Amino acid sequence: MLKLTESFTMRMGAEFHFALSDNIDNINSETTTYNTSKKGNDFLLYSNLALAYNLHYFAKDKNPGSALGSSDMEGLEYEDEDSDGVADIIDLCPFTPSTVSVNGYGCPLDYDSDGVPDYLDEEPNSAPNAFVNTDGVTLTDEEIEKMYLIYSDSIGNLQFEKSATYTADIKRRDKTANRNKGYRVVISNTTSLSSDQISRMLSIADIQSEENSQGTSYYIGNFENPIEALSRKAEIDELGIESRLVYNNFGEITDIHESEIAELNAAINPSDLNPNQIVFRVQIGAYRSKLSKDVFSDVPELLVIEGNDGLTRYMSGSFPTIQDAAKYKINLLLKGFDGAFVTSYRAGYRITLKEAGATVNSEEDIVSKEQTSGSINADFVDFTIQLGSFDGRVPAEVLSDYMSLGNVRPLRGSNGNTKYVYSKFETQKEAIDALRTLNDKGFGDAFVVGEFNGQIIPAAEAKKLKGN
Repeated sequence: MLKLTESFTMRMGAEFHFALSDNIDNINSETTTYNTSKKGNDFLLYSNLALAYNLHYFAKDKNPGSALGSSDMEGLEYEDEDSDGVADIIDLCPFTPSTVSVNGYGCPLDYDSDGVPDYLDEEPNSAPNAFVNTDGVTLTDEEIEKMYLIYSDSIGNLQFEKSATYTADIKRRDKTANRNKGYRVVISNTTSLSSDQISRMLSIADIQSEENSQGTSYYIGNFENPIEALSRKAEIDELGIESRLVYNNFGEITDIHESEIAELNAAINPSDLNPNQIVFRVQIGAYRSKLSKDVFSDVPELLVIEGNDGLTRYMSGSFPTIQDAAKYKINLLLKGFDGAFVTSYRAGYRITLKEAGATVNSEEDIVSKEQTSGSINADFVDFTIQLGSFDGRVPAEVLSDYMSLGNVRPLRGSNGNTKYVYSKFETQKEAIDALRTLNDKGFGDAFVVGEFNGQIIPAAEAKKLKGN
């Protein structure tokens, strides 16, 4: 297409057609009328020329502006829209966030050269030439193998993995995201805790926990500012809780030296701890025997605290009001946690709900509730038989064998795998009898497991909760 003016355009074209027949013009090489006909199929050339006029009227700009001068051109030469210190004319990475450090080409720094800039890199010190994912985290051999299998899959069994996102994947990503940089206040000496020490810890609204090689660690925050972290530590110390200040560098914990803490102490503000602040929680249960965490997989921000009285307490996160805590308690009751109840704390002490401002019908005995408490509704616990576990699509022949049994259902495991289970049983004995029948049918890898709220738990755990 050729634009002649603002209103006129001209289009020219030519098409050469090869026919699959020698009879397009009704003349072929075997005709007796035209002896000069060429052998072979016909072909034809189609040429066209079109002239178009645009009927739209374009009003002239009443304020067309002035032409750019030499000074304006100089301004364009040094213009820096993202304010990273590199002129747009040579900026290879425009629109970089203003807080991000860049190199001479305007691109974010990438210390480990893994292709993911440092400000987005969740593993900033990857090994040289390491294969990483889009978050900059080194791929494991299993992940690389899965990528290759998806790439080389010729029948589509694994293609759905490209777009599938599992709940467990989201949990893993959340866990990785929490392992960012920052200062933490870590609670010291958390073994053999007394009831008073437990009450002090539970009165801290933002306390968190994580599992590590030494057991369970309890901490507060991921502070960017060390003064803010030290001020928070002072508040914790006022509760009579021993703590230490550390720096978390993507999961690597380093203690802050006393000399550095002494310098920071001069700059911290007086404690803003509100002695009248009340923290509400829901105690799910306190058990003599520690339960599997699979039982509490649907409980977010779970705190597991072991006391010197031999009890393991399972607590919810904190709530600002008793109404929020009560709603959460009702949800737990609907999930089978019959022993759940609301607790309240103030200034490091466990207080009654009446002292917390709630209207209660009877006096609350805090001491008795510190004893073994909590029960799980046995109606929510069953036995079932796990046939297999798959990280991806189940082979068609295997799925066909499962479906031939009838009463087979998939359950999503906590690790993201899909587990296929057979039927439900009230007692472990019934499940074992059914397992023998399945073994005779060729399902030799099947085994008995427990099920609670749609989650797989060990059979021994289910037997303990079920009581049979």
